[in-house]
Amino acid sequence: TGYEVLEEIRKSPEISGIPFIILSVFPRPDDIDMEFRVGVQDYITKPFNFKDFLARIQSCLDEKESA
Repeated sequence: TGYEVLEEIRKSPEISGIPFIILSVFPRPDDIDMEFRVGVQDYITKPFNFKDFLARIQSCLDEKESA
C-alpha cells in the first residue's frame, strides 16, 4: 500500500526527508488521519486547481528548507 511505501521511505536516512503530498479522489477522514500520522505533509483532493497544487508543493519545500 502507499502507507507501507511511505513507512519504508521514512526508515531510510538518505531519503526520509522527502516531503509527500497525497492526491486522492475519494478522501475519507480515517485515511487523512492515517496519512498525517505516517508523515504526509499535505493532502489534496481531486479535482484540484493546478496553481494551488504548485503553491502547496512550494510550501512543503519551504518548510523543508527552514527545518
